[in-house]
Amino acid sequence: MLISKLASSCGQLLAKNGANSCDKLLLFKNGAKSCEKMVFRLYTGSPTALTNYEDSFNVLENVDINAYKSQYGKPQEAWIETLDSPEGERVGLKSLHQDVFSVYPRVDIIHKNAVWQRSYSKIDYNHVLNVNEMIHKHGGGGKPWPQKGMGKARHGSIRSPQWVDGGKVFGPKAPKSHYYMLDRHMRIYGLTHTLTIKYIQDDIHVVDNLDIPTDEPNFITDLIQARGWGKSTLFVDTTDIFPTNITSATDDIQHVNLMPVYGLNVISMLKHETLVLTERAVDDITKKLIFAANRTDQAERSKFNMTGPKEIQLNLEQYRPIV
Repeated sequence: MLISKLASSCGQLLAKNGANSCDKLLLFKNGAKSCEKMVFRLYTGSPTALTNYEDSFNVLENVDINAYKSQYGKPQEAWIETLDSPEGERVGLKSLHQDVFSVYPRVDIIHKNAVWQRSYSKIDYNHVLNVNEMIHKHGGGGKPWPQKGMGKARHGSIRSPQWVDGGKVFGPKAPKSHYYMLDRHMRIYGLTHTLTIKYIQDDIHVVDNLDIPTDEPNFITDLIQARGWGKSTLFVDTTDIFPTNITSATDDIQHVNLMPVYGLNVISMLKHETLVLTERAVDDITKKLIFAANRTDQAERSKFNMTGPKEIQLNLEQYRPIV
């Protein structure tokens, strides 16, 4: 009875907000075991019905960073510069959220992220042959001499582990993957703590855009030298399609690189002395990290990643031959 009332109330809510299909909600009909399931977004405050399972986790565009209140700290600020000339011009101030650029930095978390990034893609190809593999490859599987009558120790094969050039007992086997996944919150904290240290060291600079007047590499080198930036500089923007001039200018400079926001990682920020972010890149990074650090649907997301939407189709009779 309670379930039917809940389903009826939710159906009225859907109809009130313009949804034309109330049967997509989780409805139980007359206590029957069969039901039609549909994920419903309750935690966003929006009564919009979703059409598939994956949309239930795609709520980043509905996050309002201005409505989020931090529990401690104050927002930081950085000058907004231009790239029109090597000297540049300051056109305003950019507010940096304290939960992303002003947390209490922990070097151990950054170290865990650095070790994870260097290790998870490695594959060890070191392989040592055991007794059977040595016999298969080099022979020597028979007894070297009779069991008795020779006055020698008894042996079954010259490829035994105690022989020179024999097989190894517990040697490494290839291929061996070193892949492992760092905890989600540790990956988030690794980014925020690295950004904080970069900001404390005055190695984060905010620019209005990445448009430069020429595609000559000398312009970039002169700009970095005139502004006192580090020799290795990383430019970050929201898209992976960068302006033509800065792409051509940095193509032949090995220590100056371009990277989109979705590729930003701890190792890249540590390898480059200076981190140059556009205004929209700062907003995008802030929105994504705050959303990731405060989302509450991780259990449902993990379960969906492991199982996914299950669709059972019985095709037993489809290809049965006619007798």
